[in-house]
Amino acid sequence: MSNPDNQDTARACDAQPRARAASELATSFLVEAGAGTGKTSVLLQRLLTVIRTGRSRLDRIAAITFTEKAATELRIRLRSEIDTALNTPLGQDEQRNLLTARLQLERASILTVHAFCALLLRERPLEALVDPNFSVLDGVGRRVVQDQTWRDWLAQEMGSSQDRKPQRPHRSPRARPYASSSHEDVAAFLKTALRAGLSLSHLRALRDFVVEQRDCLALLPKPLASPLAQFRHSFRQSIGRLSQLRSACTEPSDRAFVRMMDLIRQMPDRDADPLWERLLYSRLELPERVGNKTHWQPTLRLDEVRRCFAELRDAHSKARAAWVHNHTLALVRWLSGYLAVYDDAKRQQMSLDFTDLLLYTRDLLANNMEVRRYFQQKFDFLLVDEFQDTDPLQYNIFRHIYIDHEDTDAGLFMIGDPKQAIYAFRGADIFTYMQARYQVS
Repeated sequence: MSNPDNQDTARACDAQPRARAASELATSFLVEAGAGTGKTSVLLQRLLTVIRTGRSRLDRIAAITFTEKAATELRIRLRSEIDTALNTPLGQDEQRNLLTARLQLERASILTVHAFCALLLRERPLEALVDPNFSVLDGVGRRVVQDQTWRDWLAQEMGSSQDRKPQRPHRSPRARPYASSSHEDVAAFLKTALRAGLSLSHLRALRDFVVEQRDCLALLPKPLASPLAQFRHSFRQSIGRLSQLRSACTEPSDRAFVRMMDLIRQMPDRDADPLWERLLYSRLELPERVGNKTHWQPTLRLDEVRRCFAELRDAHSKARAAWVHNHTLALVRWLSGYLAVYDDAKRQQMSLDFTDLLLYTRDLLANNMEVRRYFQQKFDFLLVDEFQDTDPLQYNIFRHIYIDHEDTDAGLFMIGDPKQAIYAFRGADIFTYMQARYQVS
């Protein structure tokens, strides 16, 4: 539990930066503050100063938080700050400004980043290429649509009928030209993945990744060269040496000898044998200290066996990593076909999920200068709480309005603690924070 005396001391030391953040309205800020230091209080004081001085009205300000609960709490705290300020000596204009703000409070744009994006899209739906009457899928609604389309799509992909033609879903403006595969290819591919230990829960997790990160799929790395040839060479070399060493063991029950004989028997005879691939996706259990030296003559032969085991472990680990990498990329390419079906289901329902809101808003602001100017004029100030949890996509939306153009007034205020970043999804990380710090400076 933090010491109140320490908090008071800390606030006394940073009184000047707090005053600057609250009063220098012509400057964009990225304020860094640790946990328990009153970050949101600084944002509220700046917001109150903007309203009280008449620099802007509450209906021309957007305050962004990252949960509905935080948005509600921020609205409640702002009402309390306004009421407190109204009970202090004020000029006539200041009092009028605060009373007006109190009346506008319920309609104020104090909302999550997704709600902010929905607000922008509803104002300019034609330019954003969205249905004007779109609804927003929350987490539960998205899962319902995903599960329904997933079952139908997966059943079609796994179907064995040769004459059934796959559906051609409608392609929305965001759809990609997805590659299709025959049922035989898909079945063979999935059989390999399932033999490697892939479960339906793993497949669903990868599906969710593809859906959430669909704007980043083009940035995925390329497949690596097939590791099979090098793995076959290394495996044969090690097995050849082990075959020469087996005569040095005097006890057939020795664990190193038993494991060595298992490996010798597992080695496929032909390069094209599918057992090579099975060796790759199977786990290779080769303990480091296996075997008893009293069972080997001379004892140094066991050290050589262990070195062969270590070389096999290393070769298998590297080859298996490349194999998993390539098969994961292949699964992502296959799952990208599901995106078209998922997009089509949302289009039929006239709905957008949270990722859609971000993507359409980013593209709207990035590609339409007139719309960008419109929102620059609509919102005099944008205040972002808990900025450390902003991902690159969200930051690009803020940047397009407030940072990219020299003639834009300094209306952006961000506050956060990079040490408190909690979201790993969509790439929220310290690099987004550092980019914002650089651009604001």
